[in-house]
Amino acid sequence: AWAQGVPDSIPAVLTLHNLTWHWYLSRARLGSGLASAALRAEAARYRRHVLGLLGRFRAAVAVSTIEAEELRRTTALPVHVIPTGVDTEKIRPAPEQPGPPRLLFAGTLGYLPNAQGIGWFVENVWPEVRRVLPDARLDIAGRNPPPSVTALGSRAGTTVIGPVPEMAPYFARAHAVVVPILTGAGIRVKIVEAMANGRAVVSTSLGWEGLPHVQPDRHLLVADAAPDFAAATVRLLKEPALR
Repeated sequence: AWAQGVPDSIPAVLTLHNLTWHWYLSRARLGSGLASAALRAEAARYRRHVLGLLGRFRAAVAVSTIEAEELRRTTALPVHVIPTGVDTEKIRPAPEQPGPPRLLFAGTLGYLPNAQGIGWFVENVWPEVRRVLPDARLDIAGRNPPPSVTALGSRAGTTVIGPVPEMAPYFARAHAVVVPILTGAGIRVKIVEAMANGRAVVSTSLGWEGLPHVQPDRHLLVADAAPDFAAATVRLLKEPALR
C-alpha cells in the first residue's frame, strides 16, 4: 500500500517475496474447526487486499514459478519471475568429512514455518532415524531461535547452534540437509543453498514447491508423512552413492 502515496506518473514495480495468503492456507490445511476457518478467511482477505492494489503498479515480480502463474491467471499486469539464487563462485561444494552421519537444518529460526518444521521433524521423524542410525547427529543452525527450538537441543543427537557468521562449515560437515517445511509460501532458499554446497536434500512437498527445474527423485527426495520422511532420510545417510 506504500505506493498509493506515489504519483501515478512515477512507475512502480511490486516485488512479491511470496503470496502471503498461501501461508495462511497452508496453516489452515493443518488445522481444523474454527481455527482452520479463520485462517482461510484471513487468506481470502489478504488476497483481496493485494490483488486490489495491483492496478497501481506497472509490473510485478515473483520468485516462485507457481506463484507467478497464479498471478498471471488473476491479473493483466505483466508478471516476471526472478529466481532467488546464491553466489556459486563463492559457495563451492566441499568433500564429505568422515564421522557419524550428520544432518543439517538451516534457516531463520525465528520464522514460524522454520520453527514449526524443525519441531515436527525432531518430534516425529528424528526418533526413527536414531533408532536405525543410533550415532546420527542433527545440527540446527539459524538466527533468533525461539524457546521451542532451543529446547530441541536436549534431544539425543541434536545440537541447536543458533546464529553463525557463515554456513559453509556446517554444510561441509553435513551428509544431507532436511527441509521439513509444513507451512509457508514462496520458495525455500535453503534448498538452493544445499544444492550449491553439494549436499543431498530430503524435503516435504511444500518445501521444494515453486523451484523451477527441480524434479523429485532426481534432484532431491520428497516425503510428507513422518515415516516416509524418516525412511528417505535414513536412505540418504546410508547410501553415499545416492547422495
